[in-house]
Amino acid sequence: MSERAARAAIGEAGLAVGTISREASNEIPANRVIPGSQEPTAGLFVDPGTAVGFTISTGKPQVTIPVDLVGRNRTEVKQQLVELGLVVEEKEEKSDEDEDVVTKTDPPPGTPVTAGSTITLFYSDGRETLPDLVGRTRQEAEQIVKDLGFVPRFFEDDNNPDVPNGEVFEQDPAAGKEYDDQT
Repeated sequence: MSERAARAAIGEAGLAVGTISREASNEIPANRVIPGSQEPTAGLFVDPGTAVGFTISTGKPQVTIPVDLVGRNRTEVKQQLVELGLVVEEKEEKSDEDEDVVTKTDPPPGTPVTAGSTITLFYSDGRETLPDLVGRTRQEAEQIVKDLGFVPRFFEDDNNPDVPNGEVFEQDPAAGKEYDDQT
């Protein structure tokens, strides 16, 4: 029942409107009377003009996204957000942070949101390991390097008769090591 309807029902019963409180509720939508909050309790016989108080829901409680999430392990952060009553969606992104480290959230830390809201948690894919590109075509090597977040540079050497034209025969930096994106 709405506040207006509650006030009208109290008046029609020959009673007076008493104290009206407001509080958050996970179950009762905003601007509705919270069942069982009426004082005196419904069903009691009271004198005409008795003040009747009740509580109006302000809707789901507000939760502030913690400010210390970035730089922490995504599993710990997800657990913390779930405990606050939030829904967590995880998205991996290219980053040179250690693997599974939170890089940002959407909405950002410090933002107040309604309990039950969805928070997107972005986390690092970690540093990239450069594969061995020797023996691949230039096109294959270029695509692999770009997909890893690196910037490829190629140099032509037409004076090497032992290597088919357009094939990678040497790479720098070396394969098998971890590198920052954009190397």
